[in-house]
Amino acid sequence: MHLAVLCALLLAMPGQTPTQLMTWGVHNPGLVGFKATLTDLDGGGTDYIARLNVDGYHGQFHARPKRGIVRIEYVSFEDTPDAWHFEQHLAFVRAVIARVYGRAIASDFGHAVRVPLRGRVAAWQGKKLAYATFGAAIFVINTPDFAGVLQNVHQCDALDCSEGD
Repeated sequence: MHLAVLCALLLAMPGQTPTQLMTWGVHNPGLVGFKATLTDLDGGGTDYIARLNVDGYHGQFHARPKRGIVRIEYVSFEDTPDAWHFEQHLAFVRAVIARVYGRAIASDFGHAVRVPLRGRVAAWQGKKLAYATFGAAIFVINTPDFAGVLQNVHQCDALDCSEGD
């Protein structure tokens, strides 16, 4: 594998540029059909999406850079049981993180500290990244942006309750 591609594979995660994200996503064996899609929602932008399968459940990876940096990425599922709350299925969450980001990030999640919250959001702070679950989605958050995400959680019981940046 070419050195630049290998470096991009190692670096791409929240906190990186769209170019790094694109290189990582296209070469990531856990993601199928990785592509950039222009959107017209709220002033436009580019969404990066892909499909994945974990333990027989079908998910979709999503990332949307803001101001040139990927701040939050998430995987959403539509076919998990309705009764599931992902914070009660941490082995599955870890398997999803491993499929998308590899064993080192899955280990970071496995050792992350649970952040005490009330409501529907569960969150953890790792040494490398921050993590959250909400509904049928698993979020991976750039650590410098985690405080703002937690502020949203406290204000509106959601990961992002703002209409803008």
